[in-house]
Amino acid sequence: MRHIRTYEQIFLFEELEQDLYTEECNEGLKTCYVCRKIYPVEYFPFSHGPQIKKWRRRDCKFCLEKNSAIRAALLKENPYPNDDYTCPICLEGKVHSITGVERKWNLDHCHDTSTFRGFLCSSCNKALGFFEEDIKVFKRIIKYLKNHREKTHEERKE
Repeated sequence: MRHIRTYEQIFLFEELEQDLYTEECNEGLKTCYVCRKIYPVEYFPFSHGPQIKKWRRRDCKFCLEKNSAIRAALLKENPYPNDDYTCPICLEGKVHSITGVERKWNLDHCHDTSTFRGFLCSSCNKALGFFEEDIKVFKRIIKYLKNHREKTHEERKE
């Protein structure tokens, strides 16, 4: 089971899960989110981990194989960071300061150019993936958070 911390994340995950379910039930076909081709559901491998339920990946087996080869090549050129490395986005180290959980770094790369960008923690890597690395979306997120902060500060002054 996934650890979900906020109501917004629950809503996003439920919405995502519903979309995946709908795609899989559409006459046994599913659209790859990478190449946008439609394949039989069997072309989408199951993804699973020690704490999450099995689910079908969003990328087809062909895109998964291509991405795995790119990541393997980039990893040869860019070895994992040492123990004092911190995630450049959340600034957390290998051992999370709040949870105490030791984390494995994720190799991050540009999917358009297949170039290495750096290593990120799982949370930050997933955040980039959820929003498909779209800078416009991240700008809207920042605007949304700033608007809320400004609103709550104004309410406190009253």
